[in-house]
Amino acid sequence: MLPERPRRTRYAVCPLVLAGTLGGAAMAATPRETADLVIVNGRLPTVEGDATAIAVKGDKITRVGKDRAVLALRGKATKVIDARGRSVLPGFNDNHVHLYWGARSLAAPDVRAQRDLAGIQKVIGDYAEANPDLDWIDAGGWLNAQLPGGAPDKTMLDTISTTRPIVLWSLDRHSAWVNSKALALIGVTAETPDPPNGEFVRDPVTRQPTGWLKEISAVSFLQAAMPKPSTAEHERMMTLAINEALRNGVTSVNEAFGNVEEFEILDGMRKHDKLSLRISYALGVTPGFSDAEFARYQAVWRAHPDTPLLKTGVVKFFLDGVPNAHTAFLLAPWGPQKDTGQSIYPRDEVMNLVSRFDAAGWQVMMHAMGDGAVRLGLDAVQNAETRNKPPARGRRHRIEHAFLVEPTDIQRFGKLKVLAAYQPVDMFLPPSTPADPPNPQRPPQEGARWNAVRAAGAHASLGSDWPVFTMNALARIYGIVDSRRADQRMSLKQALRAYTRESAYASFNEKTQGSLTPGQFADIVILSRDLVGSPPAAASDLAVDMTIFAGRVAYERERR
Repeated sequence: MLPERPRRTRYAVCPLVLAGTLGGAAMAATPRETADLVIVNGRLPTVEGDATAIAVKGDKITRVGKDRAVLALRGKATKVIDARGRSVLPGFNDNHVHLYWGARSLAAPDVRAQRDLAGIQKVIGDYAEANPDLDWIDAGGWLNAQLPGGAPDKTMLDTISTTRPIVLWSLDRHSAWVNSKALALIGVTAETPDPPNGEFVRDPVTRQPTGWLKEISAVSFLQAAMPKPSTAEHERMMTLAINEALRNGVTSVNEAFGNVEEFEILDGMRKHDKLSLRISYALGVTPGFSDAEFARYQAVWRAHPDTPLLKTGVVKFFLDGVPNAHTAFLLAPWGPQKDTGQSIYPRDEVMNLVSRFDAAGWQVMMHAMGDGAVRLGLDAVQNAETRNKPPARGRRHRIEHAFLVEPTDIQRFGKLKVLAAYQPVDMFLPPSTPADPPNPQRPPQEGARWNAVRAAGAHASLGSDWPVFTMNALARIYGIVDSRRADQRMSLKQALRAYTRESAYASFNEKTQGSLTPGQFADIVILSRDLVGSPPAAASDLAVDMTIFAGRVAYERERR
C-alpha cells in the first residue's frame, strides 16, 4: 500500500527553496537512489556529529550527512533547499492539544489579553454586534484575576445581551461563564442540584446560580444545549487547527480528550487526503463509564487500525480539576485552594478503570494537577501492573500536567515507568533576566518537575495544552532553557528532545517520528536562525521559516 501523501497547505512562498543546482561538486545519482528533496547547509543541533544535510525520498528520510554526500543523491527533478546556516530540526510533537477548542479560539475572540472586565465586555460586545446571525456567542480565555472579586457573574454578560446566549470558556477550559439566557436554556435554576464533582456556583444569599459552571460535569450541561457543528464546520475547524500547528513547526500531536464522532470526521479527512498532521487521538472517559461505552471504544479501535496519520488506542480521563478553580485533589491545601478537594472518581473506580483499559492494551492518560491526584494515578498504574499481564506493546501510561507532586512520589514515575507529560507556559525570557529570589512561601514541589522525573529514570515530554497556551514550541523551549529557576532549567538539546523524541515515545511513535534519522518520516522544521551559533535574545528572534511534512513543504513563512 502506498504511503499517505497529504496535500500541501497553501501559504506565501519564501525564497528558501531552490529548484535545480546548488554548487557543482556532487555526482549524479542513479534513478533508484535519487532523492526527491535534499536540504543542505543546515545546522542540525539534534544530530550527533557534523551533519549538515538531509535527503528525502517519498515521505521518509533516507540519508543524513555532509552536503557533498547528500548532494550525490540529487537528480534532475530533485528539489534542493538551502538552509543557509539555519537550524534544521525534527518536526515538533505536541504531547497534549485540544484541536477543536484550539480552532475555536482562533475563529472567535480570546480575551486573555484584556486587562479587566471592561475590556472583556468590549471585545465580546463588538464580536456580538459584528455577528448578528450567530445563535450563540461562544468565546473564551478569561482568567479570575480579570474580574471583580475574582469571580464571573451572569450580570456581567447580560450587559452585552439578554436575548442571545453567551458562553465564555475559562482559559483552562475547566469552567464556563454564561449569561442569564444561556442559564435558562440549559435549565439550571436554584433548585438544580450540583452534578457529581462539579458545581453551579450560587449567590450565597439568594442561592441563585451566578453563571459560573465549574468542571466537566457542570460544563456538560452547557455542551448538551449548544448547537452541534456540522461535519463541514468541524472539518473547517480541524483545518484551522492543522494550519496553526504547521505554522509553529508542529507536525504531530496528541489530541487529549476527544470523542468517537470527531475521530471519525478526522478519519474521513485522512481518507480524502485532507489531513496533514499526525494525530494520536485519546477518546474521553467520564464518570459512570459503562460496559456499553467500553465495548464501543473497543469496536472503534478494532475498526480503525493505526495509520501513519491517525490512530487511537488511548483514553483520557480527569482525576481532578485545577487549583485556580479550587477543584484540584491535594494532599494539603496549596496556593489559591484552601482545602484539599477530592478526586473526580471514587478510588475504587479509578483502580478498576485503569486496570480494565490496561488489560485490553489501551494507553491511559490521566489529568492530575494536585499531588493527591498524581498519587492516585500512580497507585492505579501500580494496581494494574499487579493484576494484569503486560500488554503486547508494553505500558506507557501517562500523567498529564503533574503540577504538584509530593517528593516521595517522584521515584515512583521511574519505578512504574509512568510518563510525565508537561505543558509549561509559552514564555520566552531573555537570558539576561535575573533569577527568581528564594521564596519561602512557595512549596518546594511546585510545578514543573520534569528534571526530577527524568532523574528518577522516567520519560518526560513537552507540549502546549493548546488553546490554554499557544502551540509556540520555540517560546516554550526557551522558557525552559533560560528559566529563572535552576530546578526547571534544561539544556537546549534536552528541551528539543523532550519536544520531539520524548513526545513521540509518549505516543508509541519513536520508531517513525521524533528524530532526523534515515527511515523516519520526513517531518522537518527549518528555523529563522542557528539556535546554537546565534541564540535568540528576544522573542522576535524565534520563528519557523518552513515546515516540511511527509517530505513536502507544507508551510512557508511569508517574508515582508
